[in-house]
Amino acid sequence: MRRGRRAEDIAASVLKDMGFEIIDRNKRLEIDGETVAEIDIIAEKDGETYAVEVKAGTVGVDAIRQVKMISDITGYKPMVMGRRIHPSAEVLAKRFDVEILEFPEYVEVEPADELASYMGDELSSRILALLAAASDTDWRDLAAALKGDLKKVTRTFGVRDGEDARNLAKALSFLKLMACETIGVVKGVEGDEAVIEMDPRVPFPDSTALVVANRYGTPIIALVEPESFGKHRIRVTVWEGSLEPGDRVVAVLPF
Repeated sequence: MRRGRRAEDIAASVLKDMGFEIIDRNKRLEIDGETVAEIDIIAEKDGETYAVEVKAGTVGVDAIRQVKMISDITGYKPMVMGRRIHPSAEVLAKRFDVEILEFPEYVEVEPADELASYMGDELSSRILALLAAASDTDWRDLAAALKGDLKKVTRTFGVRDGEDARNLAKALSFLKLMACETIGVVKGVEGDEAVIEMDPRVPFPDSTALVVANRYGTPIIALVEPESFGKHRIRVTVWEGSLEPGDRVVAVLPF
């Protein structure tokens, strides 16, 4: 399966549910017989035609530039879809009048897609080879990547170059984090209080807990005290660490 194809299937389904008609997918855009871009999804609604750029993970500025270029050539309205949008991409989207749609909170996409989306050019064939070599390694050894222990990374995977060790540590820690299922999302923060919307299938401890969140591939750990409970929403007081709107919760552990 082509990288990102599952994300495009999800995007097409979401658009249909919103009343869009899917006109075409993976349409090559040609100028003078040469392919200059590919439109992930062409959709129509209320007489408007949209060029939709789909990202399996975080929408970055490159996706905004790409769909804006396609819009300028075709005249279609530009739209991007993904699991979340980077703040810099959001600023650029407003400037270029690019519409943004996020996948539903608990939609899962392939961790490899998310990794590639996040790392971009850094994910070279060399790093992929290192990741392949790491796949047979015990996850306890991979904790070195999360802790930033480059010496242990170097010993474990036989990496001699310092830059390779740093890139591998980044790739491994990100891949491990993104392999975690999203069980909640931070909906709002005010002062030292945060509102977390949880997957209703996952219980939240009724006492002090550690919340592990994913922020653009970086693990965030906060010590929190639950204040109130609703059906799926929990208001918490954050004692240590920091939570921000949009952070994806990947673990909640009683403390």
